[in-house]
Amino acid sequence: IAILGEVQGALSLIGERVEVNGTLRGPVTVRAFERLRIGPNARISGPLTYHSPGQAEIDPAAVVSGEVRHIPMERHYREAAPWVAASIGSAILGWIALGVLAAVMLGLFPLLVGESLGGLRTRPWLSLLLGLALFFTTPAVAVVLLITVIGLPLGLVLLFLIYPLALLGGWLTAALYLGDWGLGLVNRKAGRGLRILFAFLGVAVLGLMAAIPFLGGLICLIATSVGLGTLAHTMWRRYHGAGSRHRHPVTRHG
Repeated sequence: IAILGEVQGALSLIGERVEVNGTLRGPVTVRAFERLRIGPNARISGPLTYHSPGQAEIDPAAVVSGEVRHIPMERHYREAAPWVAASIGSAILGWIALGVLAAVMLGLFPLLVGESLGGLRTRPWLSLLLGLALFFTTPAVAVVLLITVIGLPLGLVLLFLIYPLALLGGWLTAALYLGDWGLGLVNRKAGRGLRILFAFLGVAVLGLMAAIPFLGGLICLIATSVGLGTLAHTMWRRYHGAGSRHRHPVTRHG
């Protein structure tokens, strides 16, 4: 950006390289991402405030009647922009991937998900306590297994496969609960397509809540634990229910 003529009134300039070599009658504010140059024909009738990484190049013949104030840029905004865009893009792609996993979980295990969400509605505190217990004790159990020769393979599988998948399942269950709760407010007799859409919305809402400064980590811990707890409790009940039916088969008389 180059200002070579005359400008009346206050002026704000933003650019990578900014050059002022004209008459400016009023206060001037400049944000130069690389450098600012005040040429020999510059006549500024007012204060000059500029943001730039370094000092401006002010020609000795230039005249600035007001105060000259330099505010250093701690970061190069232009260089930071791609990193910010990449971070936002990665977050969006991550949410989409989690939404796909939630939809797959809903499609492959509809009965397990349905019973888990129902259990979460009726016993939220039990789910939370059970989930917290599993969250903190499972790594300890895995470490104990790792230090034994016999339990080493099981400890590796538990710590690096079962535990991460369980946490992911708990987080997805909590996201599905949020989506199901929102769906209940809109349409209680929704089809599969609408349920999948609200599963994606549940993932997005929980992801945004987890990104809240200071509180996001706590929210993520509670959501993962409560989902893990209800999922584990449901699987335990289904396992014991199936075992009970095998131990006590139904007999027909007559």
